[in-house]
Amino acid sequence: MQVTNCLFFGFVCLVLLAYWTAPLRARIPLLLVASYFWYASLDPRYLPLLVIATLVDFFVARAMARRPHSSRTLLFFSLAVNLGILGAFKLSPLQAPLGVSFYTFHSLSYVFDVYRRRIPAESSLLKYSLFVSFFPKLQAGPIERFESFSGSLEARPPFRIEWLETGIALTVFGLFLKLVVGDSLSLLVAKAFDGPARPDLALLGVYAYSAQIYADFLGYTLIARGVAQCFAIPLDRNFHHPYLATSPRDFWRRWHSSLSFWFRDYVYIPLGGGRSHWLRNALLTMVIAGAWHGASVKFLLWGIYHGIFLVIGVGIERVAAPRIADWSRGMKAAARSLAWFATLQVSCFGWIFFRAASVGSAWDYLLAIFRGGVPAKGDILYFLLFLAPWALAGAALRGTGALPIPPFLRKSCFALTAGACFLVILILGDPVAVPFIYFKF
Repeated sequence: MQVTNCLFFGFVCLVLLAYWTAPLRARIPLLLVASYFWYASLDPRYLPLLVIATLVDFFVARAMARRPHSSRTLLFFSLAVNLGILGAFKLSPLQAPLGVSFYTFHSLSYVFDVYRRRIPAESSLLKYSLFVSFFPKLQAGPIERFESFSGSLEARPPFRIEWLETGIALTVFGLFLKLVVGDSLSLLVAKAFDGPARPDLALLGVYAYSAQIYADFLGYTLIARGVAQCFAIPLDRNFHHPYLATSPRDFWRRWHSSLSFWFRDYVYIPLGGGRSHWLRNALLTMVIAGAWHGASVKFLLWGIYHGIFLVIGVGIERVAAPRIADWSRGMKAAARSLAWFATLQVSCFGWIFFRAASVGSAWDYLLAIFRGGVPAKGDILYFLLFLAPWALAGAALRGTGALPIPPFLRKSCFALTAGACFLVILILGDPVAVPFIYFKF
C-alpha cells in the first residue's frame, strides 16, 4: 500500500471518515491503529521493532522524570538502543526497516528534550506512540518535535472543509511532482548515471538528478503534509525553495529543514556549536549527517564535501558582510546573484555522490564532466519539458498568494491549478511509481 497508489488513498478516505465521526476520546487510538495497520501492510516483520523502540523511549522518559539523578544513564541507554537498531541495519546487508532512520530521530528528539527539561515526560502512551508512528510521516518525515505534534493533537479543532481543501491540494501537487516530474526525469538520470560515464550527458545528468531528487522528496513531503492536514494535524513544511539559497548555510536551512535543524539542535550545539571549535563541529556534524544516509564511503565523502563548503561559506559571509554593507544596490544584487549561482553549483554537484553507485563511479562521472560533451537536443528538450510544468504550477501558486485579489478568486485559481496538475497526472503519470529516493534511508 504505497503512498502513490489508489489503495492507499482509499485507506486514507476510510480513516478520515472514521476519524471525523468518532468521539474525541477515540481519535488518537483510531489513528494509532490505522498507522500500525498501514506499516504492517508494507512489511509486517518490522512492526514489532517499531513498537519496541516506541516503548523503550516512552518508559525511559518517564523514568527520567521520576529519577532525575539517573537521567544521564537513561539517556545513554536510549542512545544505545536506538543507535544500535539503526546501526545494525545500516551496517548489515539486511534490508533496513521502512522509516527506521526517521522514527528513530523522532523518538530521540523527544528523549533529548525531556533530558534537557525542555518538555515534561508524556504520560499518555497512546499519544506518544502516535507521535512516533503517525503514518503520513513515518517513512520519510518530516521529522517533527513532540511539543508541536502534541499541541496539534490537543487542539482537537472541529471539522472544517478548509482542512480537506488544503490537504487535497497539497497531496495533488505532491503526486504531480513525484509521478510527473521526478519519475519522468529518472529516465534521463538513469541514462546518464547507469553504465559507463558519458561526457555528452554527464553535466545534464547532474542537473536532471538535482531536479529529480528535489521533486521526489518535496513530492513525498507534500503528500505527507496533505494527508496530515486532512486530519487537522499540520506538519513541518521541510522545504523552502532550497535551490534559491545564496550560501551553503542558507541551503541547509531550506533543504529538508526538519533534519537540518535536528542535527543543529542535537549534534552541532551539544558539540559546542559556534562557541568553540565551530569549524570542527560543523565538519563533524556534516560527516555524521552523511553517515546517517548510509554506511558507505560515498556518503561520508558527501558529508565531508558539504562540511568543507559550509565552513568556506560561513568564512566568506563573515569576511564579506562588513564590506557589502557599503556597496551600492547594483553591486549588492550582482554579489547576491553570484552567490546564488555558486551555491547552486555546489549543491548540484554534491548529488553526484548520492546517485553514483560507488566512489569510483562518482570519480569517473566527474572526469566525464570535465572532458566535456554536448548532449543531444532531444535530451535537453526532455529535461526542459518536465521542468516547465513544475515552474508554471509553482509560479501560479505563488502568484495567487501575492496578488491583491478577492479570497474566492484566489481559491478558484488554487483549485484550477490543482485540477490541472491532477489532469496531467492522469495523462503522464506512471501507475507503477519509481520508489521514493529517501525511502532507502
